[in-house]
Amino acid sequence: MFGFFKKKKTPTELADHIYAEVLETLTQLRIFESLAYLHREALTSNITANEGNDLVMGAYRTMFLAAGLARQKAQSAALDEKIAESIANKILNDSSIRNITMMIRSSVPFTSAEPMIDVAKEAGPLFGAAQLFDELLRKGQRERAYKVWHECAKGAYGKIRSITETGV
Repeated sequence: MFGFFKKKKTPTELADHIYAEVLETLTQLRIFESLAYLHREALTSNITANEGNDLVMGAYRTMFLAAGLARQKAQSAALDEKIAESIANKILNDSSIRNITMMIRSSVPFTSAEPMIDVAKEAGPLFGAAQLFDELLRKGQRERAYKVWHECAKGAYGKIRSITETGV
């Protein structure tokens, strides 16, 4: 009636909810749509390996930003660190953003030998940007959150660190 008898979610249910919420956020902000558009453009035009590399790395950075967002949401929900880590790992290893990233990687020429390793070096700033991303979403500042994603996808390690310290 007034929520008095509402069943409290288990940690597993919360983890599943956070996982779905992160992917829903990427959908609502049209981030998946943006990546699909860029992928389609890459496939229909002659892009250089460097341009392909930018797209592939941007997809990987998006995946890491999503994992960071999942971790941030799990920590905000006071979930155990192991659960937060498992949600982030699920985003990185078994999610729609992972599938999109692998599809882009397999169909676009790129220069990086191993993009996952290259982007993993940026994980700290990307996870920091995820904290800002989450904060902006909670405040209803969706356009600014999209700009954070856009800057993260472009890379520029120093720029990512800068936005986490000063905002967009």
